[in-house]
Amino acid sequence: MPMQSMQVLYIHDDDLPYEEDLIRNTNLLKPWLRYFEHKRNSPDEERFYLYERALLEFVTSYKIWKAYLDDRRDSVFQRQQLFTEQANFANNCYERALIFLHRMPRIWLDYAEFLLKQGKLRLTRKTFDRALHSLPIIQHERIWNKYIEFVQASFLPAAIGIKIWKRYIQYNPKKRPEFLDYLLTHEEFNEASLLIVSLLKEESETSSNKDELLKELCRIICQNPSKITSISVEDVLRFFLKKYPEKSGMIWCSLGNYQILEG
Repeated sequence: MPMQSMQVLYIHDDDLPYEEDLIRNTNLLKPWLRYFEHKRNSPDEERFYLYERALLEFVTSYKIWKAYLDDRRDSVFQRQQLFTEQANFANNCYERALIFLHRMPRIWLDYAEFLLKQGKLRLTRKTFDRALHSLPIIQHERIWNKYIEFVQASFLPAAIGIKIWKRYIQYNPKKRPEFLDYLLTHEEFNEASLLIVSLLKEESETSSNKDELLKELCRIICQNPSKITSISVEDVLRFFLKKYPEKSGMIWCSLGNYQILEG
């Protein structure tokens, strides 16, 4: 429907003072914000029409886009329209907003959360990736926190989750112990053994941490020898025999068990 015809339908007598305020203050944002508040209980079509009018004047306004997107999203939730055309309209609004507000992490996070509610896992992942590409690195932590929450929730296959985690620990190496927990939870023992070996070879690890990591490595090797394909188990254990002579008993037992299990 043409904009002029919609204006006839959606502007009522009680809206006229706000319309006059817009005419008097064409370059100001506040009259629009007051108008939004006035129309907050109006039908969806009227509110959305008003936002679209405002964006014709202030297309880069964070306040207008945020109010519009929140309203669109909340309307979808309230009417349980997550899998309808209305949800797609809201997605399109987020895409339009990001053309102008791609440096705003809050818009990216809201969009990713909204897509996840719709069950669009692939698009959610791509949105997180696009956010990391668009935002300066000082804002990446906000995105990564939510991205890893998404990965941890077991929505994704482990193979994809591992790829995402590997990117994250390049950005934040301190999170490698959490990555190890993820690998063990998903029984990704080959990747877990690789990570443990790299951690054990670092001088920065404390003695207590190294004890726990060495025990975990020996447990993995003894219980899942056939799944360890990316390291030479014998070479690694013999290396740690020299590096940790005080743990030689445990390491020799693990090596013996491994050789027995491998025939």
